[in-house]
Amino acid sequence: MDKFHNGAQPIDPFVFADDNGTHYLIYGGWKHCNVAKLNADFTGLVPLPDGSTFKEITPAGYVEGSWMFKKDGKYYFMWSEGGWTGPNYAVAYAIGQSPFGPFERAGKILQQDPQVATGAGHHSVLHAPSGKWYIVYHRRPLGETDRNHRVVCIDEMTFDANGAILPVVITMDGVAADRIGGPGLLGPGAGRTFSGRAGPFSGRAGPSGPASPPGAPGIPDPTVLAL
Repeated sequence: MDKFHNGAQPIDPFVFADDNGTHYLIYGGWKHCNVAKLNADFTGLVPLPDGSTFKEITPAGYVEGSWMFKKDGKYYFMWSEGGWTGPNYAVAYAIGQSPFGPFERAGKILQQDPQVATGAGHHSVLHAPSGKWYIVYHRRPLGETDRNHRVVCIDEMTFDANGAILPVVITMDGVAADRIGGPGLLGPGAGRTFSGRAGPFSGRAGPSGPASPPGAPGIPDPTVLAL
């Protein structure tokens, strides 16, 4: 992907796997987002039924950082909005009936907290076997003036009874340990836990340090992922 289509800057690619085994490439910056269908071995794109290759699905407020997941038969399309260098960078979402939308902006669910951090945005979503949902994102520590200094954090993401995403509360503590799967998911020894607390790359705002060796304080096992 090295060209502009429908005004979308070719950045921030994300691959969405639908229930029927179809995979879609969703990407785009400069306030435009496209979706395209991937072929079976991910080496190219498949024309859509109307003969086009790229379909624009840009909702109101979109800037970059697309992400999609499916829950209860609905397609949740998420993105970052605002300026990434400023304090108002944030994440918003929309819900559609297919990967092609249409997507109407539902609202902002992740943003700065002047008591915790600024510039919270550009995220990923995890759905743990426990049933809990998590949002992983970067943000800027309070008092930081270097626009490129951001830290990776994780917090819980929840829904109301109607399936709407509730505003995420960004924290200094991250999340408690949670299993990420059974044997085989990550190879030998997997089926352990990840934590948003332990380790130098933690859910707490602040500078990161060098990776700790297996068994070091805060990372008791090499299969523990500290975010």
